[in-house]
Amino acid sequence: MRTSQTHNQGAIATPHIPPPLVVAGLTAAGLGVDHLLGTTAPSHPRRRVASCVIGTGGGAFIASAVLAMVRTGNSPNPRSPVRLLNKHGIYRISRNPIYLGMLCAQVAIGVARGSFATLGLTPVTVAILQSKVIGVEESYLEEAFGDEYREYRAHVARWFGIRRRSVEGDHSSR
Repeated sequence: MRTSQTHNQGAIATPHIPPPLVVAGLTAAGLGVDHLLGTTAPSHPRRRVASCVIGTGGGAFIASAVLAMVRTGNSPNPRSPVRLLNKHGIYRISRNPIYLGMLCAQVAIGVARGSFATLGLTPVTVAILQSKVIGVEESYLEEAFGDEYREYRAHVARWFGIRRRSVEGDHSSR
């Protein structure tokens, strides 16, 4: 198993609103606003294709993150304690691939439906996730894994990006 130290402290403090509900709620709000105002764009084949690509990419982020969690013995349930800091797989390019996948879903729905409000609310979704969810999770991980997490955070983008340099302890080329 290519992971770091085991950590068995208590579960992470969870936000009051589960992240999927934040994304779903703001997506629905955007669709509702556009419906009420009649501001959706007409359907177009290119938008449908773009939506499918974005949505499939988001689904791939989520699926690979869940797979990486299961492989390391961690639970995808955010209320469960993190046993091992996962720095492999999709976690080499994103510290938050599940949230990134959820945001892709919001954008894909906005594009497919021609919903300008849904697309416009995506930055609000990002802001809420960063301030109300990710901050809590990062504090927990820093307390649980200390310098190892700080090193990982310094070299892996929050949302998506190429690693700036090798994460300490990761000698694999995979």
